[in-house]
Amino acid sequence: NAFPSRGGRVLWEKEAKFINKKHKLMKKIFSLLAVVFMAMGMFAADYVKVTENPADWAGEYVLVCETQATPYAFTGVDATLGSEAVTITNGVIQNYTGVTLTIAALADGGYSVMVNGGTNNGKYISSGSSAPTYSNALKFVTTATRVDLAYEDSAAKMYQVIGPDSVVSIRFNKAADQLRFRFYKSGQEAVQLYRLLVDTTGGSDPVTPGAGITYEL
Repeated sequence: NAFPSRGGRVLWEKEAKFINKKHKLMKKIFSLLAVVFMAMGMFAADYVKVTENPADWAGEYVLVCETQATPYAFTGVDATLGSEAVTITNGVIQNYTGVTLTIAALADGGYSVMVNGGTNNGKYISSGSSAPTYSNALKFVTTATRVDLAYEDSAAKMYQVIGPDSVVSIRFNKAADQLRFRFYKSGQEAVQLYRLLVDTTGGSDPVTPGAGITYEL
């Protein structure tokens, strides 16, 4: 008899359902691990340049200054030479494994900016300044702090209001002995944000561009 008995068929169906559930569970686990490893810099990903104000800034980004012959990316520290050279091809940073920023909306407006990777992994960026006291320092705190974002004059603007008519923005100090990102009231170099490419064909996991996959910014 080529067909299993009723009892055998029931056991087979139960086993098939168990295997299917196990497969789905493992798929979810691997998807979560992929996101974790991405945040830890263990997986490479591609990031595309933001060239307009998005409806929502929430997402994962690389902070870059590209006004010099060599583009520099933020390494998650406020220190001299606190950046690293990065290659940009046609508005895309490919196979990037360095420090990134997770931007998330805050309930009372604005966004928080959290560091992924490096010495300050999991901490939030803040200027720590309050007018009339002012410092260029880029501080890393454990509590989400409001940062506002905009795309203006062909550049990304990440800023904090520190008092009446007093705003500080993240800019890049290009001096050879500095090469660092800090908060400045004026001057210094403009910065850009490169956003993680995300598969919009049915999944939400970070992916590398490939044939038949569409993306959104």
